Amino acid sequence: MAKARLDDPLTADQLRTLLDYDPATGIFIWRDRPDIRPSANSGRRGKPAGTPRLNGYIGICINGRHRFAHRLAWLYVHGRWPPIEIDHINEDRADNRIANLRESTHGQNNTRSKARRDNRSGVLGVFRCGNRWQAQIMHEGAKYHLGVYATIEEAKTARDKAAALLHGDFARTD
Repeated sequence: MAKARLDDPLTADQLRTLLDYDPATGIFIWRDRPDIRPSANSGRRGKPAGTPRLNGYIGICINGRHRFAHRLAWLYVHGRWPPIEIDHINEDRADNRIANLRESTHGQNNTRSKARRDNRSGVLGVFRCGNRWQAQIMHEGAKYHLGVYATIEEAKTARDKAAALLHGDFARTD
C-alpha cells in the first residue's frame, strides 16, 4: 500500500463526510452517503471501515485508493496530513487511537525497531565478544561503542541508558 502524499487530494472535510472516527477507540465507521445509490450505501453504512493488512496496519480504501487508517486518523483529528511519519506509541499497528499516535521522523521510527531475528543475544545492541558482552548503539548514522561487560545484563543496562539519553521518548528499552 502506498504511503499517502502530502498533496493527497483527499481533504479532512471530505474524509469527515465519508467516515466517523472515534478517537477513544481508533475505529472508523462508514457514514450515510445520500450521493450514492441506496443499495451501495446500505452495505456499508454504520459498519466499521478498514481491513487488517499482513503488516499489521489497518487499510481503508477511499475513492479507489488504499490508505493507512493511522494516517487518516491524523487527518481527521488535526485537519492535515502528517508531514513525515506516524509512530504507534504502544507499537500495536492496529491501535489507531489518537492518543496512541504521534508524529515522528524516519530516524525516530527506526529507533523503535525490534532486534532482528538473527540476533543471537536476543538483546538489541548487545553481542558476544569472546567470553564477554559488547554494547553499542546507533544514533543519527553514527555507531557508538558503549563498552565490553562481563554479563549480558550489564551490557543491556549500558545500552538502555544510552538509548534513553540519545533517543528520548523514542528509545526502545526491552
